[in-house]
Amino acid sequence: MRFEVTVEVPAGRRFLWTGARPQCWGVVGVVHDGLPWFCDASIQLIGRDQLNPGETGIGLLIPLTPSLWTQTRPGHRLELRDGDQVLARVRVDGVRGDAPA
Repeated sequence: MRFEVTVEVPAGRRFLWTGARPQCWGVVGVVHDGLPWFCDASIQLIGRDQLNPGETGIGLLIPLTPSLWTQTRPGHRLELRDGDQVLARVRVDGVRGDAPA
């Protein structure tokens, strides 16, 4: 399962590179036991190796544990976080491979 995404790196943050394996993708507005729900995925940028602060691009999110992503659909918004800092924002544009049930 892979998710086609639009990626935005907010101004003033670090760059995001293809192959990055952050473990803090949070689904905006989704909580579990009162806490934000986070899961892990690597990112593969399309057509470039990195996004600098303030830039937007497209890519694929590749879940490391696909069973945690079964409810993710086009239109969902995700945030890559480091504590309270948002390092990147993602909009899911499509699903590739085994689509969620």
